[in-house]
Amino acid sequence: MPSHADEDLVDQIYEAALIPDLWPAVLGQMAGRTGSIGAMLFVTNHQAVSRWTACEGAAPIVTDWIREGWPARNTRPARMFAEKRAGWVTEAEIYTPEELLREPDYLGFYHPRGLGHAAGTGIFLPSGDLGVFDIQRARAAGPIGPAGKAFLDRLRPHLGRAALMAARLELERIRASVALLATIGLPAAVLTVSGRVVAANALLDALQGQVIPRAFGRLGFHEPAADALLQAVLSRKDPAAGGSSIPLPALDERPPAVAHVLPMRGMARDLFANAHTLVVVTPLTGGAAPDADLLGGLFDLTPAEARVARGLAEGRTLDHIAAAAGTSLATVRTQLRHVMGKTGTSRQAEIVALLAGARGFAARAEAAPPPTDAAKGQGTGPIPTAKTRSAKPTASLHKG
Repeated sequence: MPSHADEDLVDQIYEAALIPDLWPAVLGQMAGRTGSIGAMLFVTNHQAVSRWTACEGAAPIVTDWIREGWPARNTRPARMFAEKRAGWVTEAEIYTPEELLREPDYLGFYHPRGLGHAAGTGIFLPSGDLGVFDIQRARAAGPIGPAGKAFLDRLRPHLGRAALMAARLELERIRASVALLATIGLPAAVLTVSGRVVAANALLDALQGQVIPRAFGRLGFHEPAADALLQAVLSRKDPAAGGSSIPLPALDERPPAVAHVLPMRGMARDLFANAHTLVVVTPLTGGAAPDADLLGGLFDLTPAEARVARGLAEGRTLDHIAAAAGTSLATVRTQLRHVMGKTGTSRQAEIVALLAGARGFAARAEAAPPPTDAAKGQGTGPIPTAKTRSAKPTASLHKG
């Protein structure tokens, strides 16, 4: 029968759905209640782990597990889902003792670290990825017993609902972000780690021809060289290390444009929706320089960095920007390097091109009619979006 401790933990699970920083504490309690070394939560696209979080005891284990490439050799998820069980599954339920002695990850990773007993459960997410909760127990302690498994099974419905609730909240925030970019004239889409479109605004849909849909809900460009560059950027092992800018030639009546592929720094804490990359396409047309506060919000710029970006968009030199700010040219050059790193640009001219589509949020907001459903980022145009389907490691979410 559920105890008051169970009820308190359930409350914390739902709080973690809203505040991701709370997941490590929840996972720590799950590990403690089952006499385990640690618990973890990770998101996978069935090929690689894209995001994860863990309690203090499990964080070093996950770090080593991913760094050494064990997720690709892990057979547990496939066996777990082959059993078609809704609850938690232990290794004893999916392997024979003889099989465990031959499993590469047990021989090469778990046993050398004193591990060897685990339980896990998975939840399919609206992004199309799989969320996996996993608990690791010391080999010497023996497998998780019936009482521990019953405790985990009582939590399973709450973990599933919390994960789905968090995923939907994150997807709504992503759609709101691309809708905001539409209001200032910037076509944009948000992609998962595998390059699948999570959300795209109506302005990006209107670029059909220059921007094209690809197989499996991915994004592409019409011009082959530009498309090859995009796919190369998206296939990087660590695309969040920096952004890239890709020129798009004019097509029919559409002007040339610059596509900026940016890591989702502002959404680095999104675990379940798996927002990973922002693609902003800027048509090369004139326009007023955007507001510095708006720039800071869009590209995670500090106030000083945003002033540098706005100054460049207004046609000022670095000397003028430094004089106006009362700072040294060396400081402004440092701020410029930070702006380039955060906006995926490598030259001042690219920064100006990126900001050319922003007309000034306040003026546009006053003049614009109420947004339609398409302008809210519902993905009604030709660019496909994902459909809903039936380190201080203790305080952060991590990218795989």
